[in-house]
Amino acid sequence: MIKKYENNERLLRLKDVLKLVPFSRATWWELVRAGKVPPGILIGPRMRVWKLSDIHKIAANPELYSWKKGELWLKREKAMTSPGY
Repeated sequence: MIKKYENNERLLRLKDVLKLVPFSRATWWELVRAGKVPPGILIGPRMRVWKLSDIHKIAANPELYSWKKGELWLKREKAMTSPGY
């Protein structure tokens, strides 16, 4: 189910996120705990959602992003040294 957030940002539940990223449910939660992907937005006692724009960035290049200080960051050092650059 897709919901909308501020600025008409679409929000995805975990089942929808997992359709877009190359990770299993267990791996996704490991990445959340490690701070490599956003922790999501808690909108209820048992419901967490993620911004579609963040998920699209992660899905495009999962190894190039990390979650710091409440924002999704591009890892510049890896982007510059990765094959193809």
